[in-house]
Amino acid sequence: MSSFLLHVLDLFKPIFLWQKINYVQLRSIIGVKLEMDNRRSPSFQQQRSNEETSYTLALTFFVFAILGGLISFLIGYLPSTLLSFSIYHAYLMMMITLTLISDFSSVLLDTSDNTILLPRPIDSKTFYAARATHIFLYLIQIGLALSIFPIIVTFIIHGFSAGLFTILATFLNIFFSVSLTNGLYLLLMRFTSEEKLKSIINYFQIGMTIFMMLAYQVLPRLLSKEDLTHVATELNWWFVFIPPMWMAGATKFFIEFNTQWLYLLALILCIAVPFASWKAVNKYLAPYFASKISDLGISTRVVETPVERTGANYFTQLTNWITKPGIERATFTFMRYAFARDRKLKLRVYPAIGSFFVIVAVIFLQGKTHGDTSWLAYFKELPETKIHLVGIYACIFVLVTVFLEINFSDDYKSAWIFKSSPIEKPGEILVGVFKAVMINFYLPLYGFISLIILLVWKDRAITDLLFGFVASWFLLLLMSVLGDKRVPFSQAPTARNQAGNIALVIFLMILIGIIAASHYFLASISYLFWVLFFVLLLASYFLFDRYRKTTWDRIQ
Repeated sequence: MSSFLLHVLDLFKPIFLWQKINYVQLRSIIGVKLEMDNRRSPSFQQQRSNEETSYTLALTFFVFAILGGLISFLIGYLPSTLLSFSIYHAYLMMMITLTLISDFSSVLLDTSDNTILLPRPIDSKTFYAARATHIFLYLIQIGLALSIFPIIVTFIIHGFSAGLFTILATFLNIFFSVSLTNGLYLLLMRFTSEEKLKSIINYFQIGMTIFMMLAYQVLPRLLSKEDLTHVATELNWWFVFIPPMWMAGATKFFIEFNTQWLYLLALILCIAVPFASWKAVNKYLAPYFASKISDLGISTRVVETPVERTGANYFTQLTNWITKPGIERATFTFMRYAFARDRKLKLRVYPAIGSFFVIVAVIFLQGKTHGDTSWLAYFKELPETKIHLVGIYACIFVLVTVFLEINFSDDYKSAWIFKSSPIEKPGEILVGVFKAVMINFYLPLYGFISLIILLVWKDRAITDLLFGFVASWFLLLLMSVLGDKRVPFSQAPTARNQAGNIALVIFLMILIGIIAASHYFLASISYLFWVLFFVLLLASYFLFDRYRKTTWDRIQ
């Protein structure tokens, strides 16, 4: 496969020479990188063993082809050609961009080969072009896997000319996505530091993960079949701000041979902008790439003078108030810094927080779809319902994700420090972790949802919030006591026990269902409600005490 791609690349040799790029050097670099591609697992297959790495590339293309097959149904189902191809190109652009960010941001910004390449007489343009072309070749394969079924459906439904242009538009879409994303990276590299750049990429990954889940869960519930049959079927002036509509408008031009000026403009933008963006990146940003890459591999240390910070003093006072001196307080502080600085941990945990709001929004929307009332009438009727209990108990699932993810780390071998230290009671470590998770995640999340519930349900929800708070602590402590006990960051990512995690989540869901149902039915029986409240409070105290007394023989 690598040799085939290199032969395809040879066809574009004149273009590289026209850009004053050393093609011999570029081809040699790309040849090595293509050989290494099949040894690297994609982001969603990080848990695969080494024996399976030879199949990861083919499996990746198969998964993307299945996803593309689902999108191809829209081309035949939606009545609006403009809408169907806009969705196709938007989806293709999003998947290419996300793949570039999740799998190839580290490749573009990789510093591991600096010691080999930078001392050689390789100019900055060639150095950047080699990395960008390597990424582009990989993403072309991803794009073809995503688009193979939509292209076939286009040939069948809309004819030969539309099918040929869809192939070209797919290529231009990928070309534009790579140019735009790489240009953004290079722009950030020029004006930000290494740490800021990595943080920006990290938060963008988190934001896009949440956005994809929101779009997948919420948008289909807001649109009905009647809405799709009444969408605009012609271009409007504002389409110039939406790149997927350039491709859709140009495709419709070849389907209907519509010579209106908007469709001609769409065709021009579809072809000209991707090449213009690549030219701009190559001319204005690529010359700085090699020097910036060389700087990324050098760690700098800035000596700061101590400054009294109110936030730091407040945190110190809070830590002293809620933790015991010694191992518990040290673990609490350690976890606080880990939650703030570990990018990979944030990438695994923060989407779960975003999913909490998505789940709550979906449940609220689902309640609306069962009736024919307007949105205004629906929200006016909310205070008479008990749907706020969903928000109260949904917070628990965020905490489950956090508790599961803090066990894993790429630097898991460093966890030997816990075992080698003279720590007699590892329960102090577990308690410090538990308190850190509660303070950093649960209390802010529960406080936010409580504020919204109080604004809508007023004082009638106060008892529900108190009961839900105690019930949630009881469930989380029960999960911690009964589940596997590990010191933080002591497990390799490949050691995930998916079956065990699923069983734990199912067990917790059953318990949540039982307690939530008891909460709902006993709310009208005051004395039984408060009896259960104090029972859970007392049980939480004993569970917490038992958790603190955990010994080393219980640690896995």
